[in-house]
Amino acid sequence: MRIPRDITDCGRCSLHTCPSQFASVTMAEAVEEVRQDIRVTLVPGTRKNSFRCNTESGFIFYKKEMRGDTLRLECINRKIGCHCRMTMRDGVFTQTGAHNHDAQFGEQHRAAAVNECLNLARAPRMGRQAPKRILEVARSVHCEARIALHPALERRIQRQKRSNQPLQTVSIDDMMESMEFHPVFKETILGDLFFNGTVRSDEDDDVPGVGLIFVSLLLL
Repeated sequence: MRIPRDITDCGRCSLHTCPSQFASVTMAEAVEEVRQDIRVTLVPGTRKNSFRCNTESGFIFYKKEMRGDTLRLECINRKIGCHCRMTMRDGVFTQTGAHNHDAQFGEQHRAAAVNECLNLARAPRMGRQAPKRILEVARSVHCEARIALHPALERRIQRQKRSNQPLQTVSIDDMMESMEFHPVFKETILGDLFFNGTVRSDEDDDVPGVGLIFVSLLLL
């Protein structure tokens, strides 16, 4: 019996149908990973001082590590089995592999609305609004977002509001100085100006009375 030297010598199989040839092609395709350049938008992450990468096809990546001049990122669904990865080098993002789940446009819109709430809470005038009102404004900007005011979001908004406030004052002079550096404290919630001034008692007490008054000009 003659042993074929190569696949062309096989009498039972042609070049295109031989099982050994088919297996070698399949293994080669499995080893070769799919790589493609991706257009990405960097946005603030849901955690403090973090960021996420939103792809134009609706997927989300988070930073994994930095190796030399290469940034490595993982899919946000890596914990549930998605092994799609992405690298960034010299400003070019390259994706390796494919996702095993649908696009996440809804999560992108929701995160954008959350970041809008935090930006509004830091704004001097909007920071005096209630969290519910801040969320309403954010949803008007990001109409595609489906988001409700839950306790965790309300706490984040309140923290942002407090972080933008000046230090607590302990004297009238401190209050006057604070208003000079933060003119918004001279305004009403509608943006009108308060008349402000100090009053002192004429009584010769051990602790003289001193007060700071605000009167809306609409009442005068």
